[in-house]
Amino acid sequence: MTEKERPNRVVHYVAKAFRWWPLSAASVRESATDSQSLSRAENVVVMLLVATLALLPFSRLAELPILLLSLMGLWQLGRTFFWRTIVQRAIKGQRVFWINPAIWVLGVVYLAYLWMVVISAMDSYWPEKTWQVALASLRFWLSAIAVVAIVRSPAAVDRLIRWSGLLAAFWVFDALFQYVFGVDIIGRATDAVRLSGIFGAGHIKLGPVLAFLLPFLLVTVRNWPRLLRWVTILSALLVIALTGTRSAWLMAAFVLFAWWWRHAPSRRWCSILSPLIASVMLVLVLWHYAPGFQQRMARTLAVVQGTEQALDYALADRLPIWEAGWHMFTTHPFNGVGAHAFRKAYPAFAPTNNVWQAHGGTAMHAHHWLLEILAETGLAGATLFVLAAWVLLHWVRRCGVNDKNEPFVLALLSMFLPVVSTYSMFASFWAICIWWVGVGLLAATRVTCGQSVTDSASSLSELQHNGPGHA
Repeated sequence: MTEKERPNRVVHYVAKAFRWWPLSAASVRESATDSQSLSRAENVVVMLLVATLALLPFSRLAELPILLLSLMGLWQLGRTFFWRTIVQRAIKGQRVFWINPAIWVLGVVYLAYLWMVVISAMDSYWPEKTWQVALASLRFWLSAIAVVAIVRSPAAVDRLIRWSGLLAAFWVFDALFQYVFGVDIIGRATDAVRLSGIFGAGHIKLGPVLAFLLPFLLVTVRNWPRLLRWVTILSALLVIALTGTRSAWLMAAFVLFAWWWRHAPSRRWCSILSPLIASVMLVLVLWHYAPGFQQRMARTLAVVQGTEQALDYALADRLPIWEAGWHMFTTHPFNGVGAHAFRKAYPAFAPTNNVWQAHGGTAMHAHHWLLEILAETGLAGATLFVLAAWVLLHWVRRCGVNDKNEPFVLALLSMFLPVVSTYSMFASFWAICIWWVGVGLLAATRVTCGQSVTDSASSLSELQHNGPGHA
């Protein structure tokens, strides 16, 4: 092999290793140029993703942008599987979109989720609802196909992160306005004890949503003036604290710790100590001037008494729910009582005199994602969940974590911390939140993989053009 032929062979092997990448150096240069601008389709997808977040406080309206994305995903499938398209692409030597590894990862994750639900539906305590969850999950798969197939440029991911961070900042300002004046800027009243923000009275969802959006806010304010940056972050922490959702406190603490640990490696402890001191001062101020926060903290601190009654009080009467959930799992260890059927099964597995049934009510869900998986889908569902998580995280690790996918990684990890008690993962609201973070992670990691290949192929192309003497 001559010296002139060797770079060509290297470029060929690099392109072969990343089969979804174009083979020619001209394609590499063209893709590098296109990555700085957004196509019209990418703009539409980013707008629909941000709209999904923005419409979360307005009940089922958040389903509208997902429906539009699902139609776009259906169009992508129709175009791809049309035989003339396949033949034409084969003749031209082009790749079809399913070669994209993100599509395969999406397929594994979705099929794992679908089979978790389908297997649990066989003897579900609420079969209609369980099968409805299974059928409704098709919208998540189709909409995710549209996002992963269309979003290809780093600029699109940057815009999604920035707009999501700005939306979170707006919600923070709106919640502070509501705390001072009793209603937010669109006239929604707050909850009697806990700050509810844009979600309105009776809907305590602001805390967890702001907590998983905190990484996007941190990225957005990174280049702001120092004073404005600190005011924004502390305001976000203040609002999360005033929501009174303790799982949101833990999620936010995890995000801040992971963020500063990763971005200040040379002065980690100094960087962590500053916000820690600020957080302690914030807690002291809230303890004296925010009765709702003081009440939630007092309830939390009851755990130090060591008795079962005090522990149950500190956990907001969740011990009977967890005991019933564990009973469901031990009674139905293979496939559980049915996805999203916890509320129907609860009376059969809980004592009739517990606080949740004392007045004819029931527990709506397990209040812990791992117990929910075990109780509602059994060991089969837990195994499929572990498989999906391993495939997704292994792919993310192989592609690498950088500024493009880091906010999504932190958001997803914060949602599945073992110490948080959030909403049901099979319920529409939290399922949409998990889907949004997951599909963003897929798209951003695909761009991350593409960037790494672009850098390698571009440097090899430059070596080929200039010769080994310029390396």
